[in-house]
Amino acid sequence: MKQGSPLDSNDPAANIQQHDNNGQFTFDLTKAAGGNSVNPFVGATTSAPGSTATGSGGALNGAAGQVKVSKTTTTNSIIAHGTLMGLAVVVILPLGALMMRLFSFPSLVRVHVFAQVLGFTVLLAGFGVGVWVGVITNNVGARFACLLLCSVG
Repeated sequence: MKQGSPLDSNDPAANIQQHDNNGQFTFDLTKAAGGNSVNPFVGATTSAPGSTATGSGGALNGAAGQVKVSKTTTTNSIIAHGTLMGLAVVVILPLGALMMRLFSFPSLVRVHVFAQVLGFTVLLAGFGVGVWVGVITNNVGARFACLLLCSVG
């Protein structure tokens, strides 16, 4: 987690620093300060370059508990991404291609097509997990991500 002084402001325009992807923190939503509504986003308006978003009403469910954020989800997602991509590229796709040269049986073409479709499906699943990890870790613009997005696309 980032070190330093806590954010001690009710100003909606206050600067919030991004946390690193290690450690964990908790915060108690029962101590939150806000307006007259239980939903702090009612009537809130925010704008980004080229877009405008406006908050809508609704009850805030589960506000009495605590929220925990840890690196476990990110770490597990990175492991799943690497496992799926490695399995597809190193095992399934090469075996599907090699079986055409190594074996000879009547339904070989169907088995080959099944292996290649399975490998491509696993590859796409790993790619999707990788994109999701890139988004949640804010690394979509990294050189590695750009190189792989261009090679897959």
